[in-house]
Amino acid sequence: MTSLSETKRTRALLAREFCPLSNSLLFFSFLVVCMASSLTVRASSAQQSVMTDAQSDPKRLGLMQGFPPPPDKRVTLPDAVFFSFPNLRWSVCNMRELLPTASVNRNPYYARPLPYDLREGIDEIVFNPTNSETPMSWQQSLAENYTDGVLIIHKGRVVYEKYRGCLSESANHAAMSMTKSLTGLLAEILIAQGKLDETALVGSLIPELKQSAFADATVRQVMDMTTSLQYSEQYADPMRISGNTAMRRTRCQSRTVTPAQSVILNTYRRLKKPGVTVCNLAIKR
Repeated sequence: MTSLSETKRTRALLAREFCPLSNSLLFFSFLVVCMASSLTVRASSAQQSVMTDAQSDPKRLGLMQGFPPPPDKRVTLPDAVFFSFPNLRWSVCNMRELLPTASVNRNPYYARPLPYDLREGIDEIVFNPTNSETPMSWQQSLAENYTDGVLIIHKGRVVYEKYRGCLSESANHAAMSMTKSLTGLLAEILIAQGKLDETALVGSLIPELKQSAFADATVRQVMDMTTSLQYSEQYADPMRISGNTAMRRTRCQSRTVTPAQSVILNTYRRLKKPGVTVCNLAIKR
């Protein structure tokens, strides 16, 4: 609970930093707190009826099975049905059935099969989850987290591999924000090895992005996601980036790139910065 004196100090600080906006900011903060409290209450009451991992398995539910699938088993666009639970458990393995995508093939000259050294007993490993005193096995944790797939590599060898839900060894799965974790981890390794300068500007490392909103951002700012972009997540809308040039396929400067890589580079290079906002001012200060 925030004390009255703390509230007054906060109001005074906001008034000094953003004088004309202080009242609006305080009202907005109050509104957010109220909404968060309401959502927390709703979430607590809804927890009792949430489907389990096994109950929400898309195969068990019969989602998108048969031709045509029964109306109540269809996962569709442009409504939000495809991204709602439990339909999401089918969607993450079938994004290319729903949204326009581009395939970026791996380089066949650098690809090599991973050696296997599968180890028994990993499923039986017991641990205490964060903020819990109740022990849980590794196998139980997969169900508790609605895990679709896990692959563990130790010293260059695959020691554990498991596919569940919609996923199989040959299927694709949406990576979403996991991409940031993977690339961020690789970047941190390169920084620690002295092979990547975290203060370098993105535009100096990737010439194709010199005219984009990323141009004057540092590697560290990109890794910390403190860049500001004018971008929409309406992926089915080709006009989401101004100029309708996101899907134009070209060769980027002197580099030889595949058509799919051109799509990605053209999408990034045309990202612009939004107008000045209170959030931007706060970050800069």
